[in-house]
Amino acid sequence: MRIPYRPHSFTKVKHPPRYIIIHDTGKDVLPEPSLTVDTQGYQVGKLRDQNMVINGDFDLNYHYIVERLKGDFEAMVSRPLNAMCEHDDISSPYDGAIHVAILGNYDYDIPEERLYQCVAYRVIGPLLWMFKLDKSRVKLHSEVSDTEIGCPGRNFDKQRLMSYVKTLIIPR
Repeated sequence: MRIPYRPHSFTKVKHPPRYIIIHDTGKDVLPEPSLTVDTQGYQVGKLRDQNMVINGDFDLNYHYIVERLKGDFEAMVSRPLNAMCEHDDISSPYDGAIHVAILGNYDYDIPEERLYQCVAYRVIGPLLWMFKLDKSRVKLHSEVSDTEIGCPGRNFDKQRLMSYVKTLIIPR
């Protein structure tokens, strides 16, 4: 299934991002054996197809998606940075935030050290530098949600992620 790319349908961001919000994809889709962390093939396409069938959305609601590809993790752009990612349970102070999803369900999966490194070095660090944000602006979905939610999962360790982010910060 080929899903059309429809950038004209995105709501545009009105100001530079002030936050980066981390998600997992485990709660977005039905249990699908092919969408597990330990497969060797590209899975974002399958996730996008399933999102279209289940939610009727043409695109995933994240700016970046990090997934395992042949033994390592890769960060891929999913949506332009000037397009809003809208989540019903995230209130207006976080409008315009950059949303980063990690493929998997971290209530069940245990993140590898390499995953934290990839997210920190390839996504969070460059975004903090580009938009001149403080590391305190990196939040988990569960920290900014208006509802009780476990995203990105109880096994995801924000402190471990931030320990890698700290190594990238250059004093001003």
